[in-house]
Amino acid sequence: MANNQDIDKGGWAIFYSELCKQIKGLESDGVKKSFQFAGMPMEAAWWQDTEFNAYQIIDREPQALDGYYTPSSKNIHLDYGTFLNNVRLNVAPQNPDYVKTDEALKAANQELSSAKIDANNRYQAWKKNNPTHSEDYPDIKTAKDWLSSEGSAENEKIKAAQKKVDAYQQEIAHWQDAQSKPLQDAIKNYNDHSKNWWTITAPSGGNREVPIMSITPNLNTDLQSWKTGLRNFNEIKITRGTSVYQHWKVCGGADASYFDGFFGGNVGGSITFDSDVWADNQMELTIDLQDVKLYTLDRADWWIGGMLSEYKNGPFYDSRFTPATFFGEDGTLKLIPSAVLVGFRPKCELTISDFVYSRHSTDWEGHAGIRIGPFQISSKTHKVTVIENSEKHTKTITFAPTDDRPLIIGVLSDLNLA
Repeated sequence: MANNQDIDKGGWAIFYSELCKQIKGLESDGVKKSFQFAGMPMEAAWWQDTEFNAYQIIDREPQALDGYYTPSSKNIHLDYGTFLNNVRLNVAPQNPDYVKTDEALKAANQELSSAKIDANNRYQAWKKNNPTHSEDYPDIKTAKDWLSSEGSAENEKIKAAQKKVDAYQQEIAHWQDAQSKPLQDAIKNYNDHSKNWWTITAPSGGNREVPIMSITPNLNTDLQSWKTGLRNFNEIKITRGTSVYQHWKVCGGADASYFDGFFGGNVGGSITFDSDVWADNQMELTIDLQDVKLYTLDRADWWIGGMLSEYKNGPFYDSRFTPATFFGEDGTLKLIPSAVLVGFRPKCELTISDFVYSRHSTDWEGHAGIRIGPFQISSKTHKVTVIENSEKHTKTITFAPTDDRPLIIGVLSDLNLA
């Protein structure tokens, strides 16, 4: 790690901080939200209006908590379904509310049992004290008959005890319904294929049934506006003296600005490319995009994100599953992408000293592999020009975009750690 790339001077941290000034909703605290820059050049391919390309972003779990966004091969909807169907609701003695009510119910049942036993004893005593009761009380043939007449006082005691039992049983039933209904509703929504699933077609052919997903607003509509010259972004300037406004946080709330690699050379370039540029006192970088926009990832009614936090700690029916299975550092539901940041026509202008420029001439002259932040520079995507300032002994390299494909800058995710 370069010594000068401390918390307030890291290129990624500065770039993220400047983006937060212009993009509402991009802030992440590393506790509930986590933002990751794209770990490799990525086209926002869903602009072609194909559900499959949107599905590849919405339903792919990020590979790692820290570092940069790289989609894994794991499907969020499958792991979400596994999670829902394995949650086992807390029961006594695990839940204090249940225990309290259950103890009261046990006491009420004991009271009811005592009332019935006492009533029966009194009934037997009544029969003994009335040996001719069958003639004197022809309508009393059973204990039930006695309770409705001669034993009405005992019957009232039984009714009062039964009323308490019914009340506590109803309370427990309501508690159980309150606990189970949201989960049962979530499972029902997930399994409702007629309402919440659809069929998508992969580019290679073949149909696949998946839950309904979408990305809003419509990227293709925005792309057409951008191509006409619509502009909603202010350029970002970065120098060695630039400080951060909003720190880039990763999981746990730690600063992520220590990551190196904001500048990258081509395969044949020097491994000191990044640190040399940052160490250059004359370094000045301007990043300008025609527009940058945050797009929302929508999973429709089959997805209820609150289930993850509600039942994060289990327990689970399958003994192989623990909270760490889903929400640990290697868990399958630890990061759920919620928004994706898209940029259009990135233009970069980098001023560096003649010394640093000449030291990495293979990188500049073979710019097919140069990367600045999340943007890859190549002859296919940018036109490169160099202007020399003989008085300051600097060179300003301009990377002007020639590619009209929208690019993924980064992904914002909901963080669910056990």
